[in-house]
Amino acid sequence: MNRILKAALFLVAIVAIVAFVIFVLSREPESPKSTEEIPSILSSGPFPNSDSTITTSLSDPLLKPYQPLTPAPDNTDPRLTRLQSGIVLYHPSLKTCRTLNQEEHPEDDLNMIEHLLSHYRLAFRENPVGINQEIVKQLQGDNPHNVVFLFPGEDMLSSDGELLDRWGSPYRFHAVTSTEMEIHSRGPDGELWTDDDLRIGGNHY
Repeated sequence: MNRILKAALFLVAIVAIVAFVIFVLSREPESPKSTEEIPSILSSGPFPNSDSTITTSLSDPLLKPYQPLTPAPDNTDPRLTRLQSGIVLYHPSLKTCRTLNQEEHPEDDLNMIEHLLSHYRLAFRENPVGINQEIVKQLQGDNPHNVVFLFPGEDMLSSDGELLDRWGSPYRFHAVTSTEMEIHSRGPDGELWTDDDLRIGGNHY
């Protein structure tokens, strides 16, 4: 009787082991989770589809605050110029700034600012935070990796460092989420909450 019981237990153990092995082998391997769903402009390059025609001359007078202008030897992405000082110039964003407030339709200005913020999100996964002046400072390089998206001295900036609309009034920024920003222009009359205001993003509260 003991032999029969031992044989039965041995058989059950063998069946359990075989079943476990089959279960393990039949499972599909999990796809590795991406640590970077959006390729950061801060990662080492080169990047596919980079526009090598977008450049910023190092002789540009607006670069004066970022002296010395000596490029670092590891410039592998044509969208960037890394300076030995640690400053990183992001050329597509700097090019966007040069045409702000110069489009035919005022609504395009707000879209261009959102496009500018999207460059920042590409690097940091979130928008810059704060009021107008604080956001501008972060776009000018006061951020964790010293990336410059907007030059000081651009025509659309006030003497106090605020980003201005085409009528000379500062934009109002309201963070809806960490990645969504409402951008509000006072419009031609320069007054908030009137019929000629322009806004994009958010729920237009």
